[in-house]
Amino acid sequence: MSTVTRPRSEAPPPPAAMSRLLGIETPYGKPVTWAEVAMITDIGTTHAWNDDRCLVVTFKDLGETTSSPWREFMLCLVADGATSSSFGPHVDIVETSSGGRHAGWRASQVAQGAFVVGFMNSQQPDPLDKLRDGLRAADRTIQDANEGSLQTTLTALFLSADGTARAASIGDSVLAVLSPEHASKGSKKPKKLGYEDSTAVGSGQTRSTNINQDQLIETWWPNKEGGSAESRIQRGTYLVLMSDGISDNMKIPAIEQLLRRHPLDRVTVGLPKRTRENREQDQKKSGASTRQNELGLDNMSAIVVRFDGARGASRPATVPRLEDASLVCAMGTYGGPEADSGGQFGLVCLAGQENGATAAPEFLRQFLESEHRLDVRARIEQAWRGARPSRNQARFSALYADDHGLSFTFANDPARGAR
Repeated sequence: MSTVTRPRSEAPPPPAAMSRLLGIETPYGKPVTWAEVAMITDIGTTHAWNDDRCLVVTFKDLGETTSSPWREFMLCLVADGATSSSFGPHVDIVETSSGGRHAGWRASQVAQGAFVVGFMNSQQPDPLDKLRDGLRAADRTIQDANEGSLQTTLTALFLSADGTARAASIGDSVLAVLSPEHASKGSKKPKKLGYEDSTAVGSGQTRSTNINQDQLIETWWPNKEGGSAESRIQRGTYLVLMSDGISDNMKIPAIEQLLRRHPLDRVTVGLPKRTRENREQDQKKSGASTRQNELGLDNMSAIVVRFDGARGASRPATVPRLEDASLVCAMGTYGGPEADSGGQFGLVCLAGQENGATAAPEFLRQFLESEHRLDVRARIEQAWRGARPSRNQARFSALYADDHGLSFTFANDPARGAR
């Protein structure tokens, strides 16, 4: 028996809607200096809980020995847990007033953690193949967890400081790619990835030999339609990952117009508001109700990225190079079984890479999966115990902060243990 939800008194409720973005700063500056990133989530009007999750994981080789595109990159993930997901009767949960045994939020939570580990542990040399391995790992992990009937969409984007970009998706969460040329070529439609509602992570379809895996996992890379092998995007390209709560109600050209005219963070935070306005207009035109609780809006989440190029990607002169170490940052939004489950969090990890091994991916997976079960201190300490590749790994530290005002610092000292 495993308890998977938290007591409701663990944290204060967040604001009804995100109105500002949580920022992260490290000794190296922002997690990425070569792109601007913002994310948003909103519960919508249909459900009393939020199944969506946004996650951005950045990686920087502090020894500066890895070649591009692996020296500095980020992963962007949007997951939308299926409304039909439910915990099995064998799983011991803390019953909630709204979610009950509903488990869509759990599916998206487990999928993202498993994806990160699957991607980072993949031995494939091509980022696109590593994305596929991450999606397969997420699908199989949810099935093997045996927690019930859990499924989710999952759209993943890989982007490096040199502009290498690849994406892969299972389900109908969307990636829209808005290249600089599109602004001057109005007849050219933006590229989209997603809109496939017959597949889901957790269905086990990646294990099936009767399903065309190329059709199951949709993929994208720059100039794919033109048959080019070019893998890099141009400076000024926008990449927008969305759950269907937004993509079903906001036309891609309208989103692009907003991005070209306003600051990226302002547009991102305003996407749920614009989505509500669009739905109200559509309801009004059709004679349907325009009351907020009758708009029929699903959870609404998005990650918006603008690639600015690697001009600012070098190490600050005042910060030393660290051999065999990496800086891993995670920024995300989270949902849960109640209307007040949600918000933003940030996690900065300094991880040693003794003999090429690092605890960071598994640490992040275990940390994400323990959400709604333990307090932050216990989550971090437990994640470290379960993640370190060997008992003598010398270096690992983590700093956590969220928009509830919670913060915690952890450091592993091989002489004195964790503190």
